[in-house]
This record gives sequence, C-alpha cells and structure tokens, in this order.
Amino acid sequence: IGKLAPPIKRLIAYAIDVVLNLGLAILILTISGVAGIIGAEVDKSAGIGLTLFVLVVGLIAVWIAELVLFVRGTTIGKKILNMYVVKEDGSNAGFWIMLFREIIGKAISETIFGLGILWILLDKEYQGWHDKLVRTYVVEK
Repeated sequence: IGKLAPPIKRLIAYAIDVVLNLGLAILILTISGVAGIIGAEVDKSAGIGLTLFVLVVGLIAVWIAELVLFVRGTTIGKKILNMYVVKEDGSNAGFWIMLFREIIGKAISETIFGLGILWILLDKEYQGWHDKLVRTYVVEK
C-alpha cells in the first residue's frame, strides 16, 4: 500500500488542518462582519443580508476546496506534507470514503478525550479509529 506515514507527521498534518480551518472560519466571520457594518451604513437589512451572503459564500468556498481534496484522498495538511489516504488495496480512498472518514470517523475518534486519534500511537499500522472504521491507511508519497 506504500510507506505508512509516521504518527508525528500525521499529527502535524492534523494540526495544520485544524489551524487552517479555524483561521479560515475567523477570516470568513471577520469579513462577513465588516461587510455587514458597511451594508448597515446603507440600510440595516442590507447589512444583515450582506453579512449572511459573505458568510455563506465563504463557507461554500472552503467546503468546495475540502471536497476537491477529498476526491484526491487527502486534506490540506496531508497535501502540504505529501501524504494521502488509501484503501487496504492501495487504491485512492476517494470522495465518499474521505467524506465519511473525515466527518463521521474523526468525530468518533475525537470523542472520549481523543482516544481514537491517540490510538495511532499504539497501533502497529498507525491507524486511528477513523482509519479502522473505513479500512484506510495514511501513506507518504
């Protein structure tokens, strides 16, 4: 299936994903707030409408970027560190597996003090619960 990505590299990729997502959320909220203030100068309802518009467009843009990466079996953090997710047979994980893995699988792994994420340190194949759930591995390019 390829060379398994070491836990420390996976942790760094995860941290990049979290920081970038939080940063983008803050940026989108800030821009939408500023747009709302500018719009409110014209009309209060225009300010609310502009705020919601910028917020929705910003979130959709971020989601589209994430979904494009899911098709390629990676996330922003993994892409930066030249890692990707593969199925047990070594083929690309693909969109649906990545979507389930990143949203449902990681939610499960992060519950109970993040034990599913920490499991990567204990597992001989460096799989977290989210990997085991969808039978994936994170490998280096």
